Amino acid sequence: MTAGKSQTGDLDGIKTHDEDPFLNISTVGRALGKHRSTIRDWIDSGILKAERVGKLDKVRKSTLIRLLEGSALGEDLEILERVDGLEGDDDNRGPERDQPTNTETEDS
Repeated sequence: MTAGKSQTGDLDGIKTHDEDPFLNISTVGRALGKHRSTIRDWIDSGILKAERVGKLDKVRKSTLIRLLEGSALGEDLEILERVDGLEGDDDNRGPERDQPTNTETEDS
């Protein structure tokens, strides 16, 4: 490990990825009660910072919290509770609706 980098915990106030998870755009939209196209507009206009992960834009939870602290959305307790409960994406596949589901049953 090189100086200035840590795999766990805080280092001079910098959070690691485990403590500051990535959120996909749909997750952010659901937490804020906004459509994902609104979140995309905020990213495109610079209101909300996103990072590229593979082919997808993701938002750090801490970035979302900073946005809330400076806006009227941050006064909505329901929104704050939803954001606080977010744990991040387990993978980079994007919104849950894009993941395949198997609802068919096999007849023997």
